[in-house]
Amino acid sequence: MFAIIAIETGAIIRMGECDIDDLVLQATPMQDVIAPVPDGIRDDTHFWDGDAFQPLPPRPGIWAEWDGQAWIDPRTPADFAAALQSARDAARRDKSGLLMDLAMMGVLTVPEAIQAARGDIPESFEPALSSLPEEAQGIARIKWAGDQTISRTNPLILLAAYAKGITDEQLDQAFGVQAPV
Repeated sequence: MFAIIAIETGAIIRMGECDIDDLVLQATPMQDVIAPVPDGIRDDTHFWDGDAFQPLPPRPGIWAEWDGQAWIDPRTPADFAAALQSARDAARRDKSGLLMDLAMMGVLTVPEAIQAARGDIPESFEPALSSLPEEAQGIARIKWAGDQTISRTNPLILLAAYAKGITDEQLDQAFGVQAPV
């Protein structure tokens, strides 16, 4: 069995058996090297160090890329921001569970949480809600009264959080959103 190996990173591109003439045709000159593969070597567990196959260290995550010497994180700050926003967009909570947690966090009083559980807008949210145009206020009231599952990106939640000085991190905690790692 032979392996085609990327010279730059030592990554095993592919492994297999074929005639030596066919094997040479599979490698890219000056970019790949061909090496015989001893038993137990796999492309997902080993790399070529220039002289011999070596075991790869444990991969820290699916995002990791092998650079020839170590696993690196190729993600940019924009990638992390996009992953966090995606997690926020997907986060939803049962209304009663969310209200209990908001009361425990001190965001709502227990009477306000009960009021909100009944479908009414909590009194402390009213100043923020009144800053919206009248039509938007009506839509927010209807949505709040009818929804039993509340999204992390619910406009009323975002507006009230901003008005009450709740940070994005606190809101993430209430919705179980974790920053990507």
